[in-house]
Amino acid sequence: MITSFILLLAGLMLKFLPPKKVNAFYGYRTGMSMKNADTWKFANAYAAMWLIRINAFLFMVAIFLFSWPMSIKTIESYLVIPAVAGLALVIYRTEKYLNVVFDADGNRKIKR
Repeated sequence: MITSFILLLAGLMLKFLPPKKVNAFYGYRTGMSMKNADTWKFANAYAAMWLIRINAFLFMVAIFLFSWPMSIKTIESYLVIPAVAGLALVIYRTEKYLNVVFDADGNRKIKR
């Protein structure tokens, strides 16, 4: 529950307090996302959307699991693999969509 809540907060921060410019400290940082300001803004918005969706779902699952007679430790152990899988899914989907919208140099293939 704690893991999904922290990742949900990270997604909300990326959505409502997005990093203004490419940096090495805060934001969705991959080689493709850091090509230029356009890829940076796009990748952070897209990753935030998926972080919020996936971790809001996992947080609701955690709340549901609290209705069963289990310890917090047990609930966390059930949710750690889905949380890691969710992060991998966010990275996969974001990188895949970056490659659909942008070429290898960070220029848009699809115009707005």
